[in-house]
Amino acid sequence: MSLLSQILKWTESLQSWQRDACRRLFQQESALNETDLSELYALLKKNCGIESDDALLPIPLAKEHLPAELALGESVTLVALRDLQNVNQIPNDRILTFSEAGITVIYGGNGSGKSGYARVMKRACRARDQSEPVHLDANNPTASKSKIL
Repeated sequence: MSLLSQILKWTESLQSWQRDACRRLFQQESALNETDLSELYALLKKNCGIESDDALLPIPLAKEHLPAELALGESVTLVALRDLQNVNQIPNDRILTFSEAGITVIYGGNGSGKSGYARVMKRACRARDQSEPVHLDANNPTASKSKIL
């Protein structure tokens, strides 16, 4: 059993507000912010039977909040990113291919999409650091109605 699976199993013995805190810690790159702390405090009060104006419900740490685990001997290879819609200023028909062996170097000038692709890959690969959001194409008025990942 992997360390992350052991942590998930351990959290099942915690109170609901503590399990919510664990989820938040896994989803944050750095410390919890003021909103997180005030929401956790409200959940703690609710857990202790203290009335609260908040209709907030705890969201416990679950398997989908953790990076995917591979079985022994399995591997996953990202070979291309394509069909991105309204991401930064990356054209919708652009395909970014990767080498199946070795490394792929991505380079380009400012605004060419390097960071945009990196943010998409972090989401798609369920990286631990997902603190930066995937940005919509600010130059496309229809993009504001779209949903990104």
